Amino acid sequence: LHNQVIVTPVNKRLTINPIGAIELNSIQEEQPYSPSINMVLEDMLSRYGKTLGTIIFSGMGDDGLRGCEALHANGSMVWTQSAETCVISSMPENIVRKDIVSFSGSPKKLAEKLYDYLRVD
Repeated sequence: LHNQVIVTPVNKRLTINPIGAIELNSIQEEQPYSPSINMVLEDMLSRYGKTLGTIIFSGMGDDGLRGCEALHANGSMVWTQSAETCVISSMPENIVRKDIVSFSGSPKKLAEKLYDYLRVD
């Protein structure tokens, strides 16, 4: 829903079921990161297809890379926070290196771009 933020506990996997309800399930397979952005992106891609886009913010390691590659291969939008504005930049930098990012900027610039992208005149 609009104006809501969902925080997933570290030991749970967030999915959207076929009727659009959020489900929190136990994580069955071992992951290097928990919760895993890769799992979230892959789950959301299977649910929303080409209408899904993502913005990857400050973060550590390569979590999100596999999911962003899947989104890009599907024709979905991938944006990242610019490295110089991150507290920890390795996550967005790993994605930028793969040349799959169509926009990168500060959180303020990302918000402005998203507003323009979603605005209906």
